[in-house]
Order: sequence, then structure tokens, then C-alpha cells
Amino acid sequence: MNQLFNKGLWAVLVLVLIACQSTTQEQPVEEEQLVVTDPRAAFLGAWEARWHTTQEAFPDVSDAQLTMDGVFDFSTDSISVTLYGYPGCLFSHDTLSNQSRWALSGDTLSLINEDNTPGITYEIKSQDSTRVEMVFLEDIFVTLTR
Repeated sequence: MNQLFNKGLWAVLVLVLIACQSTTQEQPVEEEQLVVTDPRAAFLGAWEARWHTTQEAFPDVSDAQLTMDGVFDFSTDSISVTLYGYPGCLFSHDTLSNQSRWALSGDTLSLINEDNTPGITYEIKSQDSTRVEMVFLEDIFVTLTR
């Protein structure tokens, strides 16, 4: 009887081990996939730019002189900004072009000079896939469109 009990005990132990092993094998584990999107990706490419300010900010300047067009062209590691100035324009009387690095932090777009010093900083007021509205020095507005 003792021998029968030992065989039965071994059989139960083997079944328990097999049952435990089968529950831990081949169990698909669903893992959450974390997708991290770089917010800078939304800026990449060329954007038409328009700088403008208000008559209230510059009362001695005519309305015709308060707007200037240009281009912002973002790549992953640099930005090219071209301003199409004109005679009498408040912003520039000539075409200017500048290349620098750029950074995005929260609602701030920062241009970074070659010597790693801070350059121009824009506060982003609104943004979608085809339009970005920014402010520079509280009374100069820049609108980017695609």
C-alpha cells in the first residue's frame, strides 16, 4: 500500500509540474507600445512666413511698411530663415538670409547662433499642420503657412 501511495504521490507531483509548466509557456504577453513623437517633426520642411506688426506699436510708420514676407525652412539640425525686405519696410530694406540651429521647448521656438549663444526666440501662440502663429518681442507677429 505504501508503494501505491508513493506512485500516486509521484504521479500527482508530475501532473502539477506539467500543469505549472504549461501555464507559463507560450503565454502571449501584450506589451504597450510607447510611440514617442518628436514635436520638432511637425515643423520640418519649408514654410511661407509673414512678419507683421500693428499701427499702435509703430504709430509713425505707414501700414504698407508693417508687413514683410519670407521663408522658414526647417531641417532636423538647422533652420534657414529668409526675409524679403523692401525699401521703406520696418523690418528690413533688403533681402536677408540666415542659417542657424533651432530648438523647440514647450511653446518656444529658439534660434541658436553658431557660437551656441541664444538667438531670436519666438513664442508659439497656435499651431496646426498648415499654420503656426508666433510672437517676437511682444508686438511683432510671425505667421508660418504651408
